[in-house]
Amino acid sequence: MPKTMQFAVIGLGAFGANVAQWLAEKDHYVIAIERDPELAKPLRDICRQVVVADATESEVLKSLGLDQVDAAVVGVGRDIGSSNLIVLHLRELGVKRIVAKAVNPTHEKLLRYIGAHEIIVPERDMALRVAEKLAAPKVHDVTTIGGNISVVELDLPIFMQGKTIIEADIRSHYGILIAAIRYANGKIEVAPNVNSPFKGDERLIVIGDPERVQKFEEA
Repeated sequence: MPKTMQFAVIGLGAFGANVAQWLAEKDHYVIAIERDPELAKPLRDICRQVVVADATESEVLKSLGLDQVDAAVVGVGRDIGSSNLIVLHLRELGVKRIVAKAVNPTHEKLLRYIGAHEIIVPERDMALRVAEKLAAPKVHDVTTIGGNISVVELDLPIFMQGKTIIEADIRSHYGILIAAIRYANGKIEVAPNVNSPFKGDERLIVIGDPERVQKFEEA
């Protein structure tokens, strides 16, 4: 059974509310913080703890014990000053992992400078995922990690049909790894058996440098 983790989600607009709801539905302990009571209301029956408060006040964050959470997500977007201040307070509290939403490149730079561990620009990131999928019809999903690692789900290339992972040896040829296989019935096998031959209807979930993954896609 997956370990229950503790998260803080600050700012319950569309982005923050969806993150908080998803984490709560996965049975994680979520502390949702929002200064607008109307935005906080829909999550009262979903999250373990919903707090109406101003998260730009460091004492508020400290009183909620946010130094103990596994990660904090800052979904405050439009008010860049508040977003930066909240991230600064979380850094001072020693939060292990801070994920922050940025609304533009300047905001992204500021968050990085202040000390956010991960930065998400939702519109840009989604646009890039859509563009990558459009440009590669065999690709079903793309996720970029840290800007230099891609996780891509794509159809099994024809040259791999009937071969095993060892026989295909894409690690040597392309410098990427097969992290998992999605079968026709939807089942996903993580760290798959390297000696089982492919049937041809599988999808591969590969991880590696984006350029190397692209060369593999083209194969």
